[in-house]
Amino acid sequence: MKDQTVELLKEYGINPTSQRVRIYDYLASGQGHPTVDEIYAVLQRDGHLFSRATVYNTVNLFLEKGLIHNVKVEANETRYDITSAFHAHFKCTSCGALFDIEMEEPLMADTAGFRVDRTSLVFSGQCPVCQAKAAEV
Repeated sequence: MKDQTVELLKEYGINPTSQRVRIYDYLASGQGHPTVDEIYAVLQRDGHLFSRATVYNTVNLFLEKGLIHNVKVEANETRYDITSAFHAHFKCTSCGALFDIEMEEPLMADTAGFRVDRTSLVFSGQCPVCQAKAAEV
């Protein structure tokens, strides 16, 4: 187990089991914004033999503790993001990839007493690679 991950999980009040450490490390490895099924498939392929329910439960625990955030791009698909800095997302309509878009925190309009805890901004279109492929055709 990575000492940094173990300490981070403890800071968030999470018991750092080997499965939780492995799932967090995968999310922190910069593999995009995976779904639970993608996390499960990669970990299984890498020889980690724990159940899909373990992945679901761990991701839900990380969400509950504020360690990760969910990204709803499509109505039927939830992806997960470890980046806590303010940013937007871009979903390529051709290849389906989801990218982080760096942004400065937007100026907030008068929220009339509402407390904003989280903002989600998703753009969609074609990524540069898909644009280049389309131009070749």
